Amino acid sequence: MTSTASRLQTVQSEIEKAYIRLNPNQQEREQYLQKQINLLHQELTNVKNGDFELLDTHSSKEILQNIYELAMSLYHDFRRVEDSYRQMDKELREKVIREQYHRGQVIHTLLDYHDELISTPEGRVFQGFNHALQHNHIDELNHQIKQLIAYGISQDSLTPTQLFNLSTLISSLNKEASQVIRAKQNMEKDVRSFIQTGLATEHHRVGDLLNQIFKEALNIDWQDNSTKHTPSHLPPIAIELNKIASIECFLIHEYKTDDNHQLNLDNQSIDLNSVDSSFWQALDGLDRQDWFDKTKALLSQSDKPLSIADLHQQLPIPDNYDLEAIALWIEMACRTSSISDTYEYIILKRNTNHDELWQFKVPVIALKKHHFDELSLDDI
Repeated sequence: MTSTASRLQTVQSEIEKAYIRLNPNQQEREQYLQKQINLLHQELTNVKNGDFELLDTHSSKEILQNIYELAMSLYHDFRRVEDSYRQMDKELREKVIREQYHRGQVIHTLLDYHDELISTPEGRVFQGFNHALQHNHIDELNHQIKQLIAYGISQDSLTPTQLFNLSTLISSLNKEASQVIRAKQNMEKDVRSFIQTGLATEHHRVGDLLNQIFKEALNIDWQDNSTKHTPSHLPPIAIELNKIASIECFLIHEYKTDDNHQLNLDNQSIDLNSVDSSFWQALDGLDRQDWFDKTKALLSQSDKPLSIADLHQQLPIPDNYDLEAIALWIEMACRTSSISDTYEYIILKRNTNHDELWQFKVPVIALKKHHFDELSLDDI
């Protein structure tokens, strides 16, 4: 949680900003801005002279922890936007099915709801992220995050898991943003299909009405003089509006889309030295074949069935691949029907600066060497 001192500083800063931005007095605004300019000039002069101080350890830890909490809250904002789009899609579907909305109302509702969503706090966060992406501000932010993590104080202020989450913040937010955009596109696609279907239906209805008119027109004796002078509700418009196509030219047209997207199958090349380190870090994983071979070799030397706790005692699990290693053992047990409905607890110690202890609740298994005489990793 944010400390009391940090919260007080945040409140003071926000009050000062609100006081100036809401103040209609031009002179006070000018005095405030001039004061800030003088302070910045003085700070710049001190930095040029080498006269500056770094934050103390306590303040640095507070700031880093606050940054992490705020960064993780962005995920919740993005997911609320995605949930809002999905809920809107559901409501529009129900309205369309019940025939409570016509096409104009659907479009009007869609536009209104989009404006309302953008005005919410989470909507503004999402819009701000998209704006930063379009203006390449995210690259600068990503660079600053990496430099921040490289500082020694960051290693002492945050756990390895928190450091990893912070280092992959931008890529993770990109994934969350793509989910939001996909949900929005699905809703717009449903609305577009509803509108197109309605247009096609109306075209067919107009065509049917015209066919009925043609059929009735054929049954009329146009040579009869009395018929020619029969009063009509339709005024003679052929002379005054002679540029309008005659009624015989009306045809029923099927809706056709002009979308003709071609797949780009050209080979794309990139310099591996320019690939971000977070990309390689995301690909880093357990060598399943090597772990399978080591487990199989250990079982071949044991005369009794081994559980996960037994396996861990004789074959220590790597620090960064604990979940993958345990999952592979459980997969091996499931493949050989050596798993039970009971559970046991194992405690793993990670060799980090924080000496973290991790406890896992895992099913009790009993792996034997003869289970893997003719079993390979591909069979799992």
